[in-house]
Amino acid sequence: MKCLFTAIICLIFVTGKAQLANTTWTGTGDLLMEDHSLKPVKTTSIFGKDTLRVLLEGYGPEILTYTIKDDIITMTKVSGGSPCETGTWVKEKYQIKGDKIFFSGAESHCEAYLKGMDGKSYDRVK
Repeated sequence: MKCLFTAIICLIFVTGKAQLANTTWTGTGDLLMEDHSLKPVKTTSIFGKDTLRVLLEGYGPEILTYTIKDDIITMTKVSGGSPCETGTWVKEKYQIKGDKIFFSGAESHCEAYLKGMDGKSYDRVK
């Protein structure tokens, strides 16, 4: 029974990651400026197997690792120009409907990550 439960949990985890692995999404995110205002910026998010590369038009890339459990994606900063320190995480609920991905309910201790994607939707690049 324990083996079956473990297999089901692993399947759910792999299925969630498989939804995003090797996909690219584009849209408009909000970039937190030094004066705490938000600047809309064209964003392209490229998901690898467990790495996310976020390209912000006119700015350097942000590199994060990610994990998925149920409908929650947890992203952790590896490098990039955001004011969030390396190792900073953000958790977001995500939902894919057709060729759109929606993010909501952000949790993080870095304001830039809280404002960037929360409440936004992005289009799948084909």
